[in-house]
Amino acid sequence: MVRFPVLAVSLSVCFLVVSLGCSDGPDEGPYVPDNGWNNRDLGTNPPDTTDVQPDTYRDATDTSDDAEEDYGGWIPPPLPDYGHDDQTEPDGVTDDIDATTDDTNTTPADNFCRSFADCLADEVCVFSTGECEKRGTWTEATPALYGVHPTEVAAGDVIVVDGCRLMAGGLFPKQPTARIGSVNASGVSADENRLIFRITNGQIGPLSVSVYIDNAYKGYTYPVPITAAPKGIIQCSDKTPMASMVPGDRPDISGPYAAGYVDLAGRDDLRTRLYYPAQCGSIRRPPIQQDAPFPLVAILHGNGAIHLQYEYLAELLATWGFVSFMPETQQNMAGGDFQEMLEELMPVIAKLRGRFLDDVHEVLAGVQTTPEIAFIGHSRGTGRAQEAIGADADLKAHAVGFIFLGPVDDGDTVPGQFMVFGGDLDSQSPPLVFNKVYKQQGPPRYKIVLPGGNHGSFCDHKVYGYLGTLAGDKKPTIPRSLQLQITQRFSLPLLQRAFGMDEPFADVLDNAPGTSDFTITRDP
Repeated sequence: MVRFPVLAVSLSVCFLVVSLGCSDGPDEGPYVPDNGWNNRDLGTNPPDTTDVQPDTYRDATDTSDDAEEDYGGWIPPPLPDYGHDDQTEPDGVTDDIDATTDDTNTTPADNFCRSFADCLADEVCVFSTGECEKRGTWTEATPALYGVHPTEVAAGDVIVVDGCRLMAGGLFPKQPTARIGSVNASGVSADENRLIFRITNGQIGPLSVSVYIDNAYKGYTYPVPITAAPKGIIQCSDKTPMASMVPGDRPDISGPYAAGYVDLAGRDDLRTRLYYPAQCGSIRRPPIQQDAPFPLVAILHGNGAIHLQYEYLAELLATWGFVSFMPETQQNMAGGDFQEMLEELMPVIAKLRGRFLDDVHEVLAGVQTTPEIAFIGHSRGTGRAQEAIGADADLKAHAVGFIFLGPVDDGDTVPGQFMVFGGDLDSQSPPLVFNKVYKQQGPPRYKIVLPGGNHGSFCDHKVYGYLGTLAGDKKPTIPRSLQLQITQRFSLPLLQRAFGMDEPFADVLDNAPGTSDFTITRDP
């Protein structure tokens, strides 16, 4: 097994699950997160009391005189200045975006987040931009826009728009539409809280999204306009995080590099986003150059949601020295014909595995990947990973690790290091399923169970609650950000071990005790 430099880390492959969209479930009232969750140890490393800003929840509502004492000598910064002005659509429709939900983050350039603990409990850290963005946890009645990235684009780039209640209701919910300036976006893919589309020539200006609600389309405009970026490599600036060259002291804190990414559009690439270690963060940034290849991770989605739902893993892993990719795949079901899906997926894997990526994208010149590969899957995506290694003996021989998030049970075993995550409120992959998947794998294997976690919260921003609890999901009792952060903390050490890398966080796998936030079962 090749041993990589100490600062390299591997990336995970994730998968998405089914969603058809039905009427909203019963109104259980708004979820109020625990104001102290970010200060939890999660059973890994002790808090770093030497940090200028220790991992505490930034409760900016505490304006009392003893606030400094409450936070161990650190006064929490004020909340970002969110804008909530009335937005005027190009067609003249004016819509007042609800100021309670339209939280457009304005993280200052000199204060980029490096961990979810740097953000509020209803936010995540987008590692490529260093910004905290709001995320929904359960169903919403009123649409809103939360964040857009990137906002500086050229033709071929893919824009990710996050919000809430972008699509919901009925067996055949109406898709949202989008446009930049006066140009309609084509090829929009969407689920309840996220939509994506590829940029064509000439698309700059205000970004507006039209959502079907109350039997009509209503428009919402994002306050930050889309501007033009140069083609090819975009040079670093102070707008996004620079590679610190200093690794984080926990596996859920960014590593020494920045998170760069490119969107591939070749015939065999379908719609694939590839993440890589970069000199600075965001789209098409200069890559880190090193003599050794970077470990390769495939992230495969499941059914019913767009494929770009695992940035929280892909970007974190890029900062630790991994190359990962998230391809759009066919949404086939158990017992179906996987051949057509494999005919599209396998060329993408072959094009990215064990080679220099100079011909994949001009930005990736000099970037090399290992022939070894790890897979991260969510829901039906776990089955697609098993189908992929079953269809190619060489691929299976070089598969070194698997991480299953809310898995399906196809009865197959996988080689290498294995880790499964389950939420006890997951209606699509309930304990009966993820426990069975764990038992049928051989060691080394690990199982992480999240009390209060559900199926959709393994995704960056997916909600399955609109399906109802029988076919969709149960309402979580923990913040999405906590579920994602725990997933990060165990995924990175597992992948480092799978690729034979240096293991600064070995104790997370070997000695971390269970807590009220998770339980861990080991069979190393």
